[in-house]
Amino acid sequence: MLCQDLMAKALVFNLSGLGDTLFFLPALAAWKRADPGLRVTALTMFPSVRELLENVDLVDEVIDHDFLAGSKAGGLAFFLGLRRRRFDWGVIPYGSNRLEYNLANFLSGPARRLAHRYRRDPLGSLGFLNQVRAPQRPDRHAVEGNLDLLAAAGLRPAGLSGEWPRAALRIPAAAEAAAARRWAEMEAWRAGRAVVAVHAGSNPLKNQNRRCYPPRRFAEALREIARHRPGAAFLLFEGASDRERTDLLAAALPPELARRAAPESILECAALLDRCAAFIGNDAGLLHLASFRGLPSVALFGPTNPAYVRPWGVPHRVVSLGLPCQPCFEYSAKPLSCPAGIDFACVQDLPPQRVAEAFLDLRPA
Repeated sequence: MLCQDLMAKALVFNLSGLGDTLFFLPALAAWKRADPGLRVTALTMFPSVRELLENVDLVDEVIDHDFLAGSKAGGLAFFLGLRRRRFDWGVIPYGSNRLEYNLANFLSGPARRLAHRYRRDPLGSLGFLNQVRAPQRPDRHAVEGNLDLLAAAGLRPAGLSGEWPRAALRIPAAAEAAAARRWAEMEAWRAGRAVVAVHAGSNPLKNQNRRCYPPRRFAEALREIARHRPGAAFLLFEGASDRERTDLLAAALPPELARRAAPESILECAALLDRCAAFIGNDAGLLHLASFRGLPSVALFGPTNPAYVRPWGVPHRVVSLGLPCQPCFEYSAKPLSCPAGIDFACVQDLPPQRVAEAFLDLRPA
């Protein structure tokens, strides 16, 4: 059994974004079932991740620290200060192949440190600073990779489950009420149609927005879907970082076909997704939030690997051009680039008809 001490303490490094955070929740649920006395402290630096984790029953404490805005000296002092907490476990979830994360785990002083052994730059990333490492496997989803990590640390494999712990997320009354108001305001537009959530953007950090489907082609795909499914309506989700893409997408669609939604929080976003029938979007955090909330999904993939981050636990279709150079992205500290020198043609040239066919084949309720 992992963590024999009823008051064992785990520090989880949720530093790499919303999707990777969500993908660790099934493993965390399995860990909590095996060791109900485990106290989990989650460390994050993104407001959306903080808000999510503060409302997940599996997490006992959330520490939010803006490492991007702070100095290296300040970050060093912060992690050395965590040593006083005497954590039993330090855990870096799958998809976090960074020298900074491994060093932070070491400096924080947990008695046992868990991470993965990645194929890219295993020495330069200082992964050897972690005593327990599960190998990165090309055929394993991130959820399964996190379960592998706990198994490597001694949790009995029979106790592992990869199901989404959907009931663990609490939607506060204010977020639910805000979503209900937005939904009611669209009543005349919806008029009994099935609303499909759409997300055209992605986090711009490390060039991740280069994996986004072009708005013009996205609009063509949605119009093609509407021709075959006149009962579909599209709700365009947007945040501050992808507003420009949503502007272009909305401008290419007739107003009777699409509306825009800019939820003020990730929990209001989750409550709005709960009201939708399906989801279409890029490989980004909102795609994985939609899967977490149970939406059948169409996922558009370019340089990233759907084997690692395809929609989990829901009916889905992956749309990919299938170029010989795909997928090219490897987990590392390097920003996203196109090593083939074709300017991300893998996603830029994805035919809209392929996207529409995938949605129609999915047949969401």
